[in-house]
Amino acid sequence: MKLIDVHAHLYLIEGREEEDRWRLEFSKKYGISAIIASVLGSWGKRTPTYFPNPEDFISGNKRLWKFINTHKNSPKVYGYVAVNQVFTRESIEEIERGIEIYGFVGVKLVAPVPCSDPSTFPIVEKAMEYNVPILIHTFHKKPQKLWGQNPSDSSDIAKLAKKYPEAKIIMAHIGGGGDWEYALKAIKDYDNAFLDTSGSGCDRGMIEKAIRVVGEDRVLFGTDLNITTGIAKFNEARLSGSQREKIAWKNAMNIFGGVES
Repeated sequence: MKLIDVHAHLYLIEGREEEDRWRLEFSKKYGISAIIASVLGSWGKRTPTYFPNPEDFISGNKRLWKFINTHKNSPKVYGYVAVNQVFTRESIEEIERGIEIYGFVGVKLVAPVPCSDPSTFPIVEKAMEYNVPILIHTFHKKPQKLWGQNPSDSSDIAKLAKKYPEAKIIMAHIGGGGDWEYALKAIKDYDNAFLDTSGSGCDRGMIEKAIRVVGEDRVLFGTDLNITTGIAKFNEARLSGSQREKIAWKNAMNIFGGVES
C-alpha cells in the first residue's frame, strides 16, 4: 500500500548527510512514496532548534527548496514552510515566498510559544489565505518544562481550531509523549483539527482509539524522526481496508493541495 508521510524532517546541513540519505532510502524501502518535510533552521548550530531566528528558518527553507528541485528519485519530496511566529513580519514574508515561489504545500510551526498565543494568529490567517495546512509541534501534557521549547498541547490546538474553523490544523505526533488519550478528547469536536500518527510512543491501540474518538477522516500517517516505529505502529494497527487506505494516503491528498502519492 502506498504511503504519504505528512510529518518528515531533513537536515540538509554539513555533517548530517548520512541521516538524510538514510531517511530517503528507508522511506523508499518501507513503501513511503511521498514525504512532506521541513528543515528546522540550522538544527541548533546557530540558534536553538525550537526557536530559530529569521536567518536560520529562511536559510533552512531555501535549502529544502534547492534539494526538492534536484531530487528526482523516490520518494517524492514536498515542503513545509518552517517559521517562528515570534518573528511575525519575517514569518509572513517567508510563508509568501515558500508558497508562491518555492511551491511548498504547508506551514510548520516549531515551539517558541504555544499556538494559542496571539503571535500565532497572523500566521494562521496567512496559511488560510493560501488554503494550506499548518503542522504544529505538540506535546500532550501541561504544565511541562521541556528544555529549549515551550510547546503547544492539545488544549492549545483546540483553542486555535475553535478560533479559526476554516483553518486546517495538524496536531503533530500523537505518540510524541504525554497523555495522548486526553489529547484525542480535547480536539474531537473540531473537524478542522487533524492529527498525525508519528512519535516514539507506540501504545497498543493508539491509532484505533484515534479513529474512534476523532474519526478516520482526521488521522494522517506520519513518522517524524522515527521511520521504523511509525511504520510498525501503522502496520500493527487493527484497521479495515478503507481505514488503512485513508490514513495511509487518502486523507493527506484531501487536505494538501498538489500532493500526489
